[in-house]
Amino acid sequence: MADGEITLKLDAETVRKLQRAAAEAGVSMETKGAEILADGLADAEGWAIVAERLEEFDRTGEARPANEVLAEFRARIEARLAGRS
Repeated sequence: MADGEITLKLDAETVRKLQRAAAEAGVSMETKGAEILADGLADAEGWAIVAERLEEFDRTGEARPANEVLAEFRARIEARLAGRS
């Protein structure tokens, strides 16, 4: 397997959904699948940050302002999106 290349086995219903999404976006299934996967991973990373902050609060009782945490999350998302261009 080359760097950045992966093969996934999908059930028929998932393939149909991916085909539909790709057709609607006017891109290949590979492109749309990669986009969906990247978005899902970014979401997972965002929730990991939330969980990390909650654990920190539970441990220390110290909170960070929501706007600070959201700005950090937004910056990470924007960096990921910029990397796709």
